[in-house]
Amino acid sequence: MRRSVYGVFLLVVIAGCGSSSSSATGTGTGTGAGTGAASAAGQGAGGASSNAGTSGSAGSNTSHGGNSVGGLGGEAGSVSGGGGNAVQAGAGNGSANPSCQGLAATCGSMTNADCCASSVVPGGSFQRNNVAPPGPMATVSDFRLDIYDVTVARFRKFLAVYPGSKPSAGTGKNPKNSADMGWDPAWDASLPADQAALLSAVQCADIDGTFTPAAGANETLPVNCADWYEAFAFCIWDGGRLPTDAELNNAASAGAEQRHYPWSNPPDSELIDPSYAVYAPNPPALPGGLAVVGSKSPKGDGKWGHADLAGNVWNWALDSTGDLPLPATCDDCAELTATGLRIVRGGSYYLTATWALVSTPYNDDATHHNTTTGVRCARAE
Repeated sequence: MRRSVYGVFLLVVIAGCGSSSSSATGTGTGTGAGTGAASAAGQGAGGASSNAGTSGSAGSNTSHGGNSVGGLGGEAGSVSGGGGNAVQAGAGNGSANPSCQGLAATCGSMTNADCCASSVVPGGSFQRNNVAPPGPMATVSDFRLDIYDVTVARFRKFLAVYPGSKPSAGTGKNPKNSADMGWDPAWDASLPADQAALLSAVQCADIDGTFTPAAGANETLPVNCADWYEAFAFCIWDGGRLPTDAELNNAASAGAEQRHYPWSNPPDSELIDPSYAVYAPNPPALPGGLAVVGSKSPKGDGKWGHADLAGNVWNWALDSTGDLPLPATCDDCAELTATGLRIVRGGSYYLTATWALVSTPYNDDATHHNTTTGVRCARAE
């Protein structure tokens, strides 16, 4: 896999609807993955990495479900370590985000924060996956990233107007990357044909699948079981795009601070416990481990106020994965060569602390409907 030059985890994930195998690639740095049991060898994660560029042994993971896997209210207005960063509201009938029109502010640990809020991630240069120099370096421009993962309630708005919410050719491109052509009409064939098919696709599991046919108790949980194509289509319809791998990496590492976890202070601290993130310190995780988006905010927030950059659900990135190492340098880049795999970041409720490290990206099949993977959108700054 692409990151094998720096260290590879192999993971077979059986999740969602149908059988699928995925390979996880991680660029390991640091000396451990948390405290106590969280740093022990765990399901799918092997042991914590002990030297830059090396990783724990391979493990296996069987995910729950199916046969395979303006103003901001509440505490989400706080920015952890990054005061002065503008937060843009999105909820309410006047929302610019279609997914939040008419929705109450119900996100965060106090369930009173704007679920469509976003904040700017300042641009800059940083070492990708916390690999020490001369490891790969990226430079990204300012962009806006949603504070929260997409909730069930927000995705329900997309479903309600589907297939009218399918993207048009060329939409969803990163304006800072001239090579990014946006939505490829060839991908239309990978989207569900109609509303009934999409509803079926995002109900990929009886256990830990969050989407329900009718609104209910899960509305503030992160939507899961959306594959890469559905996630990208949602973000485009909602006025955004999928973030690139470099952008998600930059947000989680606090740029050049090179944080090991989004909240790490000092940056090389690998302190983690369930008050910071939704993960499985003592795997296997029990069913029902998913939490309300932003439930660990503000303690588990990143520097610029983003919740759940580690834990709860993985976030899809725009990038494909290939067999080559990351480039030595890149500016506002993404791996756009189509392969069957796409990058996800951040770990999940079902995995150990190792998988929540900023240095641990993961590969998943773009068509995989997985209970451990969710959606977060990027937007123009």
